[in-house]
Amino acid sequence: MIDIEQAIKQYLNKQTDYAVQIVGKWGIGKTFFYKTKLKPLILKIATYYNNKKTYKPLYISVFGLRSAEDIATKIVLDLFHAKVFNAYQKKKRLAVSESVIKIVLRGFLNAKRLGNLKDYNADIKDIAENTLDAREMVVCIDDLERRHPSFHLEEVIGYLNSLVDEAF
Repeated sequence: MIDIEQAIKQYLNKQTDYAVQIVGKWGIGKTFFYKTKLKPLILKIATYYNNKKTYKPLYISVFGLRSAEDIATKIVLDLFHAKVFNAYQKKKRLAVSESVIKIVLRGFLNAKRLGNLKDYNADIKDIAENTLDAREMVVCIDDLERRHPSFHLEEVIGYLNSLVDEAF
C-alpha cells in the first residue's frame, strides 16, 4: 500500500505541473485523513523553492456547487479569509463575525452572478499574488460526488486542470 503522507511530501518537495488525487470508497475517511493528518503535515513542509517558507493548505468542498465559477468564488473567498481575517483575528480588531461576512459575500456573488470565470481567475491570481505566493498553496478539492447534478464531472475536472496549468 502507498504511504500517502510520504507521497505528499515527495510531491511537495519538487516543482510539478500535475495534481495528486486521493481516491477511496465513500465514507472511508478521506476528508478526515486530510483534515487531521495531511493538513498539519502540509503546514510543516518547507516549499520546494524556499526552505524558510511553508505550504498553506486551502480546503474547498464542491458540495452543491453548480459551476466552475462557484469553485472560483469559494477560492477567492477563502483566500480573502486567509489574508484579511487571520490578520485581524490576531489583533482582536474584528467586530463582525467572519461567518456572517462570508455568507453575505458568497450569497451576493452567487445571486448576482457577477463576472465570469476569467474575471474570477484574474481575482484569484491577484489575491494570490498579493497575499501569498501561489507556489505556497496546496488546494484540496473535496466532495466531487456531491456537486450539483447540473455540474458535470467533466466540467469540474476541466476547471481543476486549468488551475494546475495556470498555477493561478
